[in-house]
Amino acid sequence: MSEFPYDVLMNSAKEYNNTLCRLFRLQISSDSDINAFFKELDNQISKYIEGYYGYDFLRIISNAIKGNNRYIKSYLKLMGRFVQKYPQYHWKNISSIGEYILDKYFWIRLTKPNQTKISHLLKSLIYDDVKLLAPLTEEDSFSHTDSIKFNDFPCVERQLSLLETCCYYGSVNCFKFLRTKFSSEITELCLQLSFLGGNPDIMSECLKHHKPDKKCMQYAIMSHNIDFVTFLMNEHEIPIDVDYCIRYDNIQAFLIHYDQTNDIAGFIAKTIEYPFVCEFILSALPEIDKKYQGILYCAKTILTNRYHYTNEEYYDFKDDSGKTILHYAAIYFRDVDFVYCDDFDYCDDFDYCDDFDFLSNSSLFDMQDNEGKTALYYAAINGNKNFVKWMADRANFEISDNEGKIPLHYAVISGNVKTTLEVIENTYCIRKRDNNSKFPLQYAVNDTRMFESLVFDYNTREKYYELEDALECYQDANTDIRNFISNW
Repeated sequence: MSEFPYDVLMNSAKEYNNTLCRLFRLQISSDSDINAFFKELDNQISKYIEGYYGYDFLRIISNAIKGNNRYIKSYLKLMGRFVQKYPQYHWKNISSIGEYILDKYFWIRLTKPNQTKISHLLKSLIYDDVKLLAPLTEEDSFSHTDSIKFNDFPCVERQLSLLETCCYYGSVNCFKFLRTKFSSEITELCLQLSFLGGNPDIMSECLKHHKPDKKCMQYAIMSHNIDFVTFLMNEHEIPIDVDYCIRYDNIQAFLIHYDQTNDIAGFIAKTIEYPFVCEFILSALPEIDKKYQGILYCAKTILTNRYHYTNEEYYDFKDDSGKTILHYAAIYFRDVDFVYCDDFDYCDDFDYCDDFDFLSNSSLFDMQDNEGKTALYYAAINGNKNFVKWMADRANFEISDNEGKIPLHYAVISGNVKTTLEVIENTYCIRKRDNNSKFPLQYAVNDTRMFESLVFDYNTREKYYELEDALECYQDANTDIRNFISNW
């Protein structure tokens, strides 16, 4: 039985999740309906727009358009409403985004407000109008193998066949017409796009010809149709893509994944990549097992520093194993570059990152847990190169743990060459022997790539270990490494 508190967390996010589901599955076009929905959206997200630097709700709307571009005009009107209400937030020249999207992705030029030029063929497929489509198929210029060019929209990087376009829009009548009259081929992409189109008859027919894959799951997540997500998960054992859940703001699928895997630690670590739902998610997290307190306190401290999440900071925390929040940062937050930022040089992937003096308390850097390991050890063990780089001028790379090993020993054992080279660059005693009388290179005797990188790195032209060090490893080395040493 899962100990993950799904019901509690889902209840805390229910209103926001329902609003996002309506946004991604938008089916309104009148100005009155759009204005009413804008008020609903604004009530839900105004505190995020005003309270969080970097909260880009127009990005969320743009992502919704990708999966539901039949209502692109409605989405663009919503964008306009937000730009008008929040002009001070500089929406990246969003005033022209409507014309940009229509022009780039649909080859539609706006000549007057609400006046567009769109082909009858595409219009028939978008609105599932067989009466409009049928006479077009009788024209001499028509071919059932024609394709619709969307550039890289919606989410595909090639042209769509007419049948694939029907699948994307859920246009079941046009789908059946093309299948009956021309025996149009059901492609793998047809099945994938049917999870965006959402028509069960189209999906059922496509499933007769192809097996669903991870792209189907990604599109199901994108569609915000939780029935599709659970169908793929339960019937076809396709795991939920949590990165897609974050990218397309599918909170429910995100929580379902961790409920199924019962991975509370992984959930807490991943939640800080979801910064605009983390507040009500982590705040609602009920009392959890003591073994998860370290990672929870680490996450809250990160969020406090970066987003002024709460006033809670846990610099003095130490659990029963002797680990501090810095230990947990090294173990779990390997992909969150902004955690380690002091300036923009370390934050290439995060254009909103500013000065971030996270965990600047120097007493934590060299604090050892019950095994004698500092946070740096766990960065080395887990291949957390960014963390190692951040610790370079802060931590002692020569501290030995209870086994007599230094971080370099564990970096070599981990097999991550890039992290190991980062560690060795900051280690003075690279020949330090552990309690088994082994120095780090001896733990690479079965890892040819690691061994060669440590005796000579072709990128830096640096030679870390000498021939005499390699010779000491010869007896236990694999054949490739022995040949390498013999040819030195």
